Amino acid sequence: MTPYSEFGKEELLKLKEELTLQYEDAKGKGLKLDMSRGKPAPAQLDMTMPMMDIFTSHADMKDAGCGYEKLWLPGRNLRSTPPAG
Repeated sequence: MTPYSEFGKEELLKLKEELTLQYEDAKGKGLKLDMSRGKPAPAQLDMTMPMMDIFTSHADMKDAGCGYEKLWLPGRNLRSTPPAG
């Protein structure tokens, strides 16, 4: 394709008119395109919410070493069995 810098005024005006028609045609289709990336699906958010609950729980992790012993929450098991005692 010829660079735009080499077009004459009439050629540029004709090209603008053609592109405007193409644009109006595409706009007239009423498409609602979301081209953003990285948006998690609701299922992905639902899956991670129990992991985020640990940050807002009232569990005292300070005395549990690495905290693994106190990560069991009823209904949201992060370990297979409740902690002893």
